[in-house]
Amino acid sequence: MNAGNAIYTLLNAATAVTNIVGSGTACRVYPLHVAQGKAMPYIAYRCTLDQPNPSKGSASTLDRYRVEIMCFYKADQNADGPYTKVNTLADAVRATLDNCAAGTYAGINLRECNYRTQRDEWIQDAQNEGAVAIMQEYSIWIQN
Repeated sequence: MNAGNAIYTLLNAATAVTNIVGSGTACRVYPLHVAQGKAMPYIAYRCTLDQPNPSKGSASTLDRYRVEIMCFYKADQNADGPYTKVNTLADAVRATLDNCAAGTYAGINLRECNYRTQRDEWIQDAQNEGAVAIMQEYSIWIQN
């Protein structure tokens, strides 16, 4: 099962998210890695844990995933602007994913999605370009 496919589908369908990062083929939501030079704001996500829940004598039919979602916004001279904007994006992501409706998303049978934690980040590249970021962590239960 690929929990990331369900995450992408949910985020790409949420107007509050797509109003910021685009939608459809212009959607700036990426798995694992964002290629250098991509326009901000954008979202990157990754699954960091797949924990099966086996029962006696049979394989797991319900797996728990830990998913990290990073929201990025380009830093500029207005110190408060990007931080406020990245928080708006993170709030939209949380409103979309936290306790979202159970259902099938991109062929993935999502049973439950819960927000766990969040932290602020500062990212700087080799050209000294900076970005403010917020990393959120979710627990997701997928029915196999």
